[in-house]
Amino acid sequence: MGSWPLALPLTDEQHNFKVVALYSKTAGKNGKHQSVSDSSNICAISNAAIQIFEHMHGRQFRSIPEATSTLQTKQFALLPSHSILCLLDIPPKRAGSGLELAQVDSENFKILLRNEILFQTAMKLFRKRGKGSEEDY
Repeated sequence: MGSWPLALPLTDEQHNFKVVALYSKTAGKNGKHQSVSDSSNICAISNAAIQIFEHMHGRQFRSIPEATSTLQTKQFALLPSHSILCLLDIPPKRAGSGLELAQVDSENFKILLRNEILFQTAMKLFRKRGKGSEEDY
């Protein structure tokens, strides 16, 4: 927990996230989700509770996204582990009520932005796997 992943956006806006809780499914198909303190393997996590930081410009992200700005509240979500693409190399710096990414992480974010359509296509195929034949891929 407390990690800073880059993940697929929930909406058309681009986001950065802070992990606030991790969940893992216990044994079996009908197992329950339980909170875990950490994991060395993203595949062992079923969901991640995250705080959303919305991209403003450059390396700047704000803690109160446009979606919740009317009420001046932070936004949280529960993401499946397959939505998490990578972790930031360096924890971001606080900048007012938001965050500023390190240069190396900003470059990684820009690469992900440029390839967003490829990631969205891959995620559609990921969700579809096992539902159709090999010809669907």
